[in-house]
Amino acid sequence: SVSREQDNVLIASGGDDQAIGLVTLDSTYKLLSHRLFPQSCASSIRGVWVGNGIVYSAGINQRLRVWDMKGQSPSLKNDSLVDCADVNSIDVKNGKTLVVGAGLCLFESL
Repeated sequence: SVSREQDNVLIASGGDDQAIGLVTLDSTYKLLSHRLFPQSCASSIRGVWVGNGIVYSAGINQRLRVWDMKGQSPSLKNDSLVDCADVNSIDVKNGKTLVVGAGLCLFESL
């Protein structure tokens, strides 16, 4: 997932290693920082969304987690069960979170 934050670009990723990776680039795409947060999920991370210093992640274990990444270490803000299996995408708009997999789950607020 990619987000423009002020003059920077924030890229978040997740995968089989159960970690969330964050990369920050400046407006010329020069690397400013790279951070890896191991064991961010109890299973492979399949969906990630980033915006305003907040990262949403969902894994095979059907857990949707909301992380505040503004400090030096992530702070877990919410951990919710997702009713659809095989999560592979997350989108957040207007305070609503859509999780897509073998079905759809819509969260009004987290």
